Amino acid sequence: MLKRWETEFGGKKLIIESGELAQQSNASCTVQYGDTVILATAVMNPAPRENVAFFPLMVEYEEKMYAAGRIKSSRFIKRETRPTDEAILTARMIDRGIRPLFDASIRQDVQIVITVLSIDAENDADIPAIIGASTVLHMSNIPWNGPIAGVRVGRINDEWVINPTYIAREKSDMDICLTLSKDKVLMIEAGAKQISEDAFYEATKFAFKHVQKVIKLIEQIREQIGQEKLPIPVVESNEDLDENKKTSAEEFEKLLKQTHDFVFEKINTQLFNESNATKFERKKVLHSIEQAADAMLVEKQVGKDKRKKLLEDFAKWADIAIGQAILKDAKRVDGRALTEIRQLGCKIGLLPRTHGSS
Repeated sequence: MLKRWETEFGGKKLIIESGELAQQSNASCTVQYGDTVILATAVMNPAPRENVAFFPLMVEYEEKMYAAGRIKSSRFIKRETRPTDEAILTARMIDRGIRPLFDASIRQDVQIVITVLSIDAENDADIPAIIGASTVLHMSNIPWNGPIAGVRVGRINDEWVINPTYIAREKSDMDICLTLSKDKVLMIEAGAKQISEDAFYEATKFAFKHVQKVIKLIEQIREQIGQEKLPIPVVESNEDLDENKKTSAEEFEKLLKQTHDFVFEKINTQLFNESNATKFERKKVLHSIEQAADAMLVEKQVGKDKRKKLLEDFAKWADIAIGQAILKDAKRVDGRALTEIRQLGCKIGLLPRTHGSS
């Protein structure tokens, strides 16, 4: 269900919507400022990456030609190529603001993707992108200690300006982008003509004052639709619990059958439910079943490497169980009858300026 929130920010409406696009991600939203619109998504791998000594965070900022109403003029290559320098720098700017608020011990891959859907040639998409990244991380189940918000500050004729347009920025003697939390400055990207330190400090104070309403809005979004944060899993040692005990082929086959039967029983009792109507919900259930099977093997003192081998066919087992339920019992995972199709719908005018937006 589409939900919408808005606030006034720098003399323009800041509009955040969620519930319509990218529903298979951990969280997604669109952020509109003026007629500039971005889509922000956040995903996290449920399982930690092995043998890494760092937090694997990736931030992508994707510019699309259609966002400006253009079609690439190349005769043969019609798709976008490598990111522009500006896109790379914007992604790094978002990364610098959000990375300090993650627990450094996290080893799951986390990916933030910002897609520019519409550009109005007045408002830069980088500030909505920072706000979008903060919103999806804060409302998702990904462990993160936000929220934050981004803001641009300029000064024209000794007057402070929040989020100046492209034309106004040409008249400004400073161009400062900041990422701020409730009580901290987390990132500064600045360019200026010669200005005093006092002026820079005043610009930061001015930004702090105006960004609080955006942070309050993101907190409000989490209160209404936020998910419970996942615990940070402890990365298990590679040392097998039963490394000194050799398992015979017969014992391994016995464990494999127990694991197979456990998985099939859980799938048949937990997966076929009307509450699992979306693919995202079904993935969550299947992941919980896989975790339960792993926990069952831990209780049997089965080591990590052996558990991995016993569960390597989990996805295939799930497909077989779903197929058998359809063929034998006429059951589908989302509760629909075999002759019932999903509800279909369409919408036009999704974006304020982009031609053919539907």
